[in-house]
Amino acid sequence: MSDELNDLIARARDGASAIQELQDRYDVVGWQIKDPSYAQVRHILLHLMKITADVAVIVEHVEHELHNGTDPTDAARAFDNVLQERSDLGAELLFHASQFANLSHCNMVDEVVKIYARNAKRFAPDSEFNALG
Repeated sequence: MSDELNDLIARARDGASAIQELQDRYDVVGWQIKDPSYAQVRHILLHLMKITADVAVIVEHVEHELHNGTDPTDAARAFDNVLQERSDLGAELLFHASQFANLSHCNMVDEVVKIYARNAKRFAPDSEFNALG
């Protein structure tokens, strides 16, 4: 594994730790669903479903455009523009992922590194990510 990858993982640990701490601090004052933890997870799920629906609306529009004969390059360009307009969706996912990680007492970077390693075995076996596992 390269020094650069090790450095990125270390930097990710710092960033993810700060995000989780920030989320925990916010949730003390901003989260109305306090107990029990399954109610909190259920509420997170509701928000994730709303985000998924927002993404589905964006993608569904492109599907119809392509079906109606729009040039794929134009459709892709329009899609990219909508993604930029809805850049909040990634932040929403991070917000709720941080809540879930805090509830489950997990280290997000450790878990993400496991995913990279697992996926690399299937999709990038010759990459440095395969050495993570």
